[in-house]
Amino acid sequence: MCASESSSDDDTTLSSADYFNLNDTDWDERLQESADREYDQLRTPFGELLLSSSLDGCVKLWHTTTGRCLYIRQAGQGIRCARFTLCGRKVFRCGWDGQLVLLDPAGDGAVFACTPDGGPPSCLRPDPSNEAQVFVGCRDVAQLWDTRRPADAGPVRCFQARCGDMLDLLPLHGGLELACSGDLVARDSCCAALSVWDVASGAPLSAQLYQERYTLPCLEELPPGNAFLAQSNGNYVAMFDAARPYRLNKKLRYEGHTVGGHAVRCSTSLDGVLLCSGDAEGVAHVYKVRSGVVASVVQCQEARQSHTHTGTRAGQDCWLWLRGRLRPLV
Repeated sequence: MCASESSSDDDTTLSSADYFNLNDTDWDERLQESADREYDQLRTPFGELLLSSSLDGCVKLWHTTTGRCLYIRQAGQGIRCARFTLCGRKVFRCGWDGQLVLLDPAGDGAVFACTPDGGPPSCLRPDPSNEAQVFVGCRDVAQLWDTRRPADAGPVRCFQARCGDMLDLLPLHGGLELACSGDLVARDSCCAALSVWDVASGAPLSAQLYQERYTLPCLEELPPGNAFLAQSNGNYVAMFDAARPYRLNKKLRYEGHTVGGHAVRCSTSLDGVLLCSGDAEGVAHVYKVRSGVVASVVQCQEARQSHTHTGTRAGQDCWLWLRGRLRPLV
């Protein structure tokens, strides 16, 4: 987001499809037709649009009611991560082309583009304290970029995590701290799997948070922000305190789903009562946060298809479908 752009009270009542003025497009593609290529999916803060990114280099916006593709942007190489800006009107994306790009679907162009150090960026998260800033994860380093500055000015801050490829990032306490997870797992690298950093100084705040030999492909904050969750390749979701020393809750874990080395995501309802996790076999699991008991299991029909990524993506699709309906279930 540029500094001159901000969301007003009137924006919250504006239909996202109307804002992008994309209702009259000629595209009749459906989300199902590109299922074999989808890599990541997220809802817009408006709630009417679904953002998908894929390894074929496409960033797409879909209408959640009609299933119609409203916007498509092709990159030269595969997209590894894409997320809406805080206001939901623009899209950050990064991928194998080595670039971090801010897209404006309304203008059908790139507002900002830069090439972070450390190889192709693998993940990103908008800074919740500033619409113009975004955290980007590369190999062994996370960076904070400001889209108001020239690209050649470099990042605002660097966090030398030394954790291999960055799997996910999570701003804590409104962007004052940053949690990072990496794919480096070894007996003497407990600090690499999960670490927390002070954003203002770039100094590490944690040591040996997670000592099991599993990677953590997804990090999510648990409302109201006093804890955060980490999806583990040990086939469970772990809970950590969001305050120092970021203790692991050893009495509570959410088990029953399968991760199996895939980038399976998890997230919570807005009130923090329910947790939903995707599944490598296409079976979404909904847990009660307080007890860890499975509240519901949803089988996705797509999981029956034979494709390397379909099971994981189907679990994520199911969560996107559930996310808009968790509030009435509580």
